[in-house]
Parts: sequence; structure tokens; C-alpha cells
Amino acid sequence: MLIFIIGAILVLIRPPVPLPQPGELGYGTSTISGYFVSPPSRVSGGYSQRFRITEGARGLIEETDLLSGRAFEVGQSRSLEARLIAPRKKLNPGTRPPEPVAFLEDASEPGLVVMTPRVWVNRIRAGLDREIGRIFPPEEAALIAAVTTGGKLPGAGDIRGAFRDAGLAHLFSISGTHFGFFALVLFALLRMALVRLPRRWLERMTEHVTPSEAAALLTFPFMLSYLLLSGARVPSVRAFVMTGMFLAGLLLGRRGGWLPFLGLAASVIVVLDPQALSGLSFQMSFLAVLFIGMFIWHGNAGPPEYEDPREQGMPGKLLRYVRGLVFITLAASVGLFPLVAYYFHYVSLVSPVANLIVGPLVSMALVPFSLFGAAAYILTGYYVTWPAVAIVSRASVWLAELFASVPMATVDVPAFPAGVLVLYYGGFALWFRMRHRRWLLIIPALSVLLGVMIVLNTMPPGMEDTDTMRVTFPDAGRADAAVVELSPSGGGGVTLVVDAARSGHEVASYLRQRGIRTIDAMVLSHAHADHAGGVRRLINEFTVREVWDGGWVEYPSQGALEGITRRTFKRGDVIEGEGFKLLVLHPYEGFETQEEGARAVNDRSLVFRLTGGGASFMFTGDIGGDAAVNIWHIPSKWLRADVLKAPHHGQDVPALEVMLDATGARTVVATTAKLTKASSIAFAERPWVTHYVTGRDGAVSLVASGGEIRVSMYSETLLSRWPTLKEEGRNIMRLFSSWPGP
Repeated sequence: MLIFIIGAILVLIRPPVPLPQPGELGYGTSTISGYFVSPPSRVSGGYSQRFRITEGARGLIEETDLLSGRAFEVGQSRSLEARLIAPRKKLNPGTRPPEPVAFLEDASEPGLVVMTPRVWVNRIRAGLDREIGRIFPPEEAALIAAVTTGGKLPGAGDIRGAFRDAGLAHLFSISGTHFGFFALVLFALLRMALVRLPRRWLERMTEHVTPSEAAALLTFPFMLSYLLLSGARVPSVRAFVMTGMFLAGLLLGRRGGWLPFLGLAASVIVVLDPQALSGLSFQMSFLAVLFIGMFIWHGNAGPPEYEDPREQGMPGKLLRYVRGLVFITLAASVGLFPLVAYYFHYVSLVSPVANLIVGPLVSMALVPFSLFGAAAYILTGYYVTWPAVAIVSRASVWLAELFASVPMATVDVPAFPAGVLVLYYGGFALWFRMRHRRWLLIIPALSVLLGVMIVLNTMPPGMEDTDTMRVTFPDAGRADAAVVELSPSGGGGVTLVVDAARSGHEVASYLRQRGIRTIDAMVLSHAHADHAGGVRRLINEFTVREVWDGGWVEYPSQGALEGITRRTFKRGDVIEGEGFKLLVLHPYEGFETQEEGARAVNDRSLVFRLTGGGASFMFTGDIGGDAAVNIWHIPSKWLRADVLKAPHHGQDVPALEVMLDATGARTVVATTAKLTKASSIAFAERPWVTHYVTGRDGAVSLVASGGEIRVSMYSETLLSRWPTLKEEGRNIMRLFSSWPGP
């Protein structure tokens, strides 16, 4: 309680660390000096490393994630030319607070190596990752590094997907499960070794401590070493505190309850990092232990100690172990499946069985063998346990892929409101507080039923009977992306993605929350990074059937579109399907522009008019004035549209004005953080036009049905801070509503 109170006081009096606002660091390159504090992690297109800034950045930030095409040595000091970005929190469902990032432009010659305790530990981690990558095949190496150092090696993407589909994603990281089981295995081995000491040594030792107490003392430094090696993440800190308290209880001859241990661990983490409370890792880690405690350890006591007379000997012990493992797995599954469904939009149906088999294999065999090998490598330079690690890792990967291949291994779950979680966990908390009165379980049961009803009411296209079209523009900053969901009256459903923004993260997040796994066609207006940068992510994470472009897009390699049909279109081409029609208006063969460089590429953007649900949408890419005037000469009946995607994010005013007048659109969506003064004037001169700005209004979703268009903005779903009583009522209603709704 004392630690908890101190933590609460620190949260109240500690001033928040101010993050720089977008543009405050400038838009060009800056010179920063410092040193690398973390090993490189592979990301799409290069590497990500944590860089400690000692000079530069105007003193606004101390550390940043540096994205570049090369890997740097941990501790290496450098002077860098980098583009510093302080990203604005984007208004999309599922968005988490951003951190500043830097894009490397140029680097000086390496300077001295800065050796701090953090750098020293991270250099050891980086060396271990290199050795693991050298010894083992890519997929197995990715798993071994993930459970040993938390490192991300090439090959992690493919096998991580198999672990996800099998409901084993928590095993592909430094989890509290690994930490706890390693402590259990190590404690058992040390105690077994101590009781087999020569009689004289054993008698002398037991004059001071029992074998269990001595094993507890010897286990603690190994736990601390694993904590440092893992990078001291939230699950590891939680498991370390709880394990440490358990070992301390053995030394003091006392057995405390599991609930105070859990509360103490939470207090320590919140004192060190108050923001951890809102983190998904914190929530999942503590909920898993909380539900295991609620289901298996009654009241405030520790684990029950009972022995059935019929369960004597080795068979009885094995039966008790299996029974305990089943209960633990089921309890954790019951506690986590709503949270997993809420954040990741899927539920694994094979997870309970897969965890019973693969969980102990990874936590009780792979992790100890790998950590013993890591210790040997650090001390001697040889990873001596590699044969055992190879066998166990190969078996773990094979089993994960086997469970992932089971038909209906996972079920996609579209988004549902946070109020369902409040009811679910609140119901179980009341059930636990009221000493397991069974009738109270009706509350979480009703919350699950409510969630199912909401999900069925907001299913993606293909499940409705009406001819509708939904077009959603996520908030991707100053970047273009749109998701078109077509639901023809004949059923079947079609999903188009028009551009993918810079990272593809916003599009991928929206598709997952809608329960969509297949993109029927990805339409690329042109090849600039703010439109096509996220293509690789979407191809890797979803099934993409076709890619459409205007013929001016060059792909990095022949294999970039392996298994995907590519189609190129020009003015006059028509794509028709059940309930929709797409007419290409630009470019055409022989089109010339007076612009050069990037502006010339913009003017060759693919422009098309999409009709569905009785309404028409005009997509204009980044065309400028030359292309807009050229399109103006097309007969007006082909240009009329109800909704206009503003050309070049609404920043090119001549093109915007031409397309507004040519299309006669009364609704405009500008995909940018904010409008320029000139763009605002252009809209002010046309009061009959309603315009939306994704950076201001958040993700914008427009549903056309029967010629009518309904618009919903994500900003309208945000909870009011310090609300009045009336606003608080709206907040409660928002908890039980799902965006973008039916």
C-alpha cells in the first residue's frame, strides 16, 4: 500500500514530459549528435534503432527511433543528418500515442563508443542475436531470439503469423509465462542439486538455510540477469517482482497471497512508468495472472495444497500437473480473449489446446535451454546448448504451423465498443468480490451476447441485402488512403483499397477492425511514398488479388507482385461489377504536362469516378492544375460526382477549384493534417460545399445507399474530457457504440 500511495503521489506531482508538436522540429533535415542505445530491429525497408540525442533537436527530445537502410553498432556515437518527425496522434480507431521518429539522410564517420550500463547490456543482446541468426535457420532463429533477448530477426514475420493464428502469439516474445516457468525450472534444478550434496556439506548448509531457501537465493541473480537480457519489458518486470516476492517469502518462511504480489508488481511498474497503465502489454500481462488467481486460487491465499489419496506416486503427480495446466490455460484464455478480440480483431479457437502442448514446450524447455546457451556464449563464446535448442525450436515451430493450419483455427471479429469490455471485466470483478456466487456470471455472459449482437449488426459487405457502398478515408496525416466496401444486392462483397498512405498501418488497422482479410483490388494513383508507401505491408498482411494503376508505376522487382494480377488502365476504360461501375478519366497515352519532376508524376495520377449505392465518388490522386484543366474538357456528364477526394490533399488550389466546378460535388474530403489559408478561402467561396479534413475530423466514413449519403467522423466518437453531466451521459452512450457503425 505504501508503494502504491507513493506511486499515486508521483503521478500527480510529476510534470508530464511534453512531446514536440508536428512541425516544431522543422520539416527539413537537422544535425543531431548522440549514440545508439539499442540493437537494430528489421522493419519494412530497413532498420529501426533507438538513438540517444546529446546535441541538437533544440532540446525537445532526448531519444528517438531512427529509421534507416543500415544497421549501426550499439554504443557507436555519430553525428547525423536526419529528418525529425514529431507525429500527431492520428484520429483513427485503435490508434496509440505516437513517439518522435527520425529518418536518416546522412551519417558522419563513427566516433567513440559510449559505454553505459544500458549500452553494455544491449551490446550483449546484439551479439547473442547475431550468433543465434548464424547458427539456426531463419524461422527458428526468429523464435529463439524473441524468447531470449526480445530481438527481431529476419523470418519473424512468417512464423509470427502462424503463432498468432494458433493463439500462441504471447509465446513469441519475452512473456511473464517464460519468466515464471524459467524460475520454476531453475529453482527445482537448484534444489535437486543442493539436496544431493555430500552429507557433511549439507549438514553445514542446513545450520543456516534450508535447501529451498538456498535455491531461492541462487535463483534470484539468474532472474535478474534474464530481466536485463530481455530489455526489462512490462511482462518481465511484473514476473520478476512476483517471482522475487515469492522467493523472498521462502527465505522469510512466509507464504503471502498472490493478490498482494500482483498489486505490488503493478505499483512498481506504474511508479517507474505511469504511461504503462494504458499499454496493451501491461493490460494483457496482469489480466492473465488475475484470472488465473481468480479461478484457481480462492480468496487471498496462495495456490491450494491438497493431495487426493488416489493420486499417489508419479502417475498421480502427472495427473495433478496436467489438471493444473488445463485450469491455468482455460483461466488465462477466459481472461484474455475479449481483449485480444478488441485490439487484434480475431479469436483463436485452437488456442486452449495449442497452449497446453506448445506452451510448456517453449516455456519449460526452449527458454531454459536457450538461456543456458546464452550464458555459456557470454562467458565462453560458445553456444553449447544449440543441439537441444534446435530440436525444441523446430518442434515448437512445427506444432505452431500445424495448429495454425487447422480449418477455422481463427475467427475474425469486427470492431465492437469498449463498453462490452467494461461489462465483461466488471462482471468478473463483482463475481470474485462476492466470493464466486455463480449467478453473477450472467453479467459477463450478457456482455459477450451484447458484443455478438453489435458485431452482427456491423458486419462488412457481403452480409447485407441492400445495394450499398461505404468509402472510408483514414487519418493518415498528409497522405492518401481510402477503403471502398461494396455490398451489391446480389451479395458477395467487394473491397477496394485506393492508395495505402506512407506505412499502410492505418489501412491495415481499419481492415482488421472490419474483419476483412482479402483485398479484391489495390488501386494506386501514382508511386509517391505518401500514396504507395504502405503497399508492401498490405501485400504481406492481406490477400491481395489484383493491383490496378495508370501504367506509370514501376515496381521494385518482378517478384513484388508474385501471385497478384496487375492491370493498367487509361482514359475511357470501364470496370463494372454487381452494383458498381468504375470509369477511368486520366491519364491517357500522349498526355504531356509542363511540370517537371515530382509535379509531373503528380499530374499523371490515376483519376477515376466510382459509382455505387446510387451515388458517385471522384478520386483524383495528386493531380495539379495542368491535369485538372485537361480533365475539364471531358463531357460534363462523365464528371459529375456527389463526393470529391480533394486533389493533392486539398493543397493545390487551382486543381481544387477546377475539380469542384467540374464535378459539382457538394461533399469534399481533404486527406491532410490541416488546410492552407488559400484552400480554406476556396471552400469559403462555395458555402454549398461541405468539406471534411481527416486531420481535424479524424477518419471519415461515407455510406451511399439508395442515392443518399450518410457521413460519420471518428472525432465524434471521442470521449469528452471533464464533461458536464449531460456530456457524461453521451460518453457512456459512446462506450456502447461502434465506429463506423452499420
